[in-house]
Amino acid sequence: MLFALFCISILLGCAKTENNQINPASSDKQNLDSYRVNIGKTAFNATNDAERGKIVDVELILVNGVEQIVYKVNKEGRIENAPVSNVLVKDVPSTLSKEPKPDGEGVKIDSALERVASEFRNRLAYYDGQVLSLTLNNGHIVAEWNSQKCDFIQGEVTDLAMSINRGYSDDISAIDMKRTCNSNTKKFTISGAKFKQYKSGQINDPQFLKGIK
Repeated sequence: MLFALFCISILLGCAKTENNQINPASSDKQNLDSYRVNIGKTAFNATNDAERGKIVDVELILVNGVEQIVYKVNKEGRIENAPVSNVLVKDVPSTLSKEPKPDGEGVKIDSALERVASEFRNRLAYYDGQVLSLTLNNGHIVAEWNSQKCDFIQGEVTDLAMSINRGYSDDISAIDMKRTCNSNTKKFTISGAKFKQYKSGQINDPQFLKGIK
């Protein structure tokens, strides 16, 4: 179990790393904008020319206390960090990206959670899943989705938490989750206090995911 959770952290770029996204100053925003022209293109390792995936976003993050600009790349449905200093960008189609499934009919997304939904759609592509509903009421988020990989519930919950962290900045009172895989439906609730601890790095993956299986 601990090994599996460690692998989740590695695959996701580690929750603490993603939670260290920072608000850039105006000069940094200009630098970010200069890299955003590459969104939609393909990232390759500048050292060995190996493909990293499709560039879907650019961010300024903190890594061990040092600011670093990274491309967010879609690799087989996973969203990974690729430092721009070690990326060669090519305007060619990616052979590694996995696009999210389009929303089905009747999907309800609260306008305040559009960025969360966009991020979560990309992450669910790895599980061949879809966002079914994302609603908000006085800081209470209710998320519903489906998946085709029934044994990956912990990774999906972590992905939802990271999507919320990246796409919604106001206080959260609770997160209710409903996930369906085949005919099996699971429901979980995470308190706003626990999410805040996870977001700030006070608790790690195993502590955050305790009871979710």
